[in-house]
Amino acid sequence: MKTQMKKVIKTKKVETRGRKKKEIISESLVKNVLNDLPATRLKKLVIQWLQPKDYGMFHKIAGINRETTGSHVTTMVKNLQWMNICIRPVIVAKINFLDKKPVHYIIDGQHLFEGLIRLNEPVPYLTINISSLEELVESIAMVNSCSKRWTLNDYVLAWTAVYPDYKTLQKAVKIHDIEITTLAGIYGNISPRTAVDIIKSGKFQIDRPNLKKAHKILDNIGDVFKVIPRMDRWSNRRFVDAAVEVMKLSEYNHTKMMSYIKTHKTSLSFVTQSPDELQKFLKEAIK
Repeated sequence: MKTQMKKVIKTKKVETRGRKKKEIISESLVKNVLNDLPATRLKKLVIQWLQPKDYGMFHKIAGINRETTGSHVTTMVKNLQWMNICIRPVIVAKINFLDKKPVHYIIDGQHLFEGLIRLNEPVPYLTINISSLEELVESIAMVNSCSKRWTLNDYVLAWTAVYPDYKTLQKAVKIHDIEITTLAGIYGNISPRTAVDIIKSGKFQIDRPNLKKAHKILDNIGDVFKVIPRMDRWSNRRFVDAAVEVMKLSEYNHTKMMSYIKTHKTSLSFVTQSPDELQKFLKEAIK
């Protein structure tokens, strides 16, 4: 099986409906993998081949690329063996602003790259133009969102390389165990519903004038979870988002809130099922 796949991968001029295989790959790539990247970043759409002896040419970017997982690489290997062909290339950028010398960094296809290494196969790759760190992070985020979908944690990790506010957000996730969108809403003074697009685009910013208030709200949420047990993810999310809105009110009284929750905590798991009932419960708590 391995020998057959190697023959197919190495043969660049295999005819498919009258066209060369590498042309088929390039057309598929334009339609599927790089459709989010501005055309000005593309060099000539020519698939190149990295031979096994040159695997060391390609590098990952610590702190920006997410970690590869062994199980996903294993799945990739099984798919390569079953299909007997590599249907898409690895995306790389040759940049010199990180190491002050030209280095090939993998932008997309880390798991594919690792899978081909396991099989000791040549790696098809395409090079794109990237001229700045911000453009690098943006490119990695866009092309990866087209393949193995990124979580918000992945976007936060990537943008920490460019913007310090993302480091604060990343640290808060580890400390408070609250949804990223909720934390972004608290720190950025924005709606959690708009936080997803803002985080992905690299536009998240901490609202500095309200930072002290944000920390106070997080302390208050922490106090509540010392009294009530955490529920399922979505109930926690609904409760915290609603509680944050109440805690932003000028008439909010944390002592009253804690006293009410201690008395009525057995009812909380029921009211979280209804946003209206939850709001009513929380507003009653601070009367």
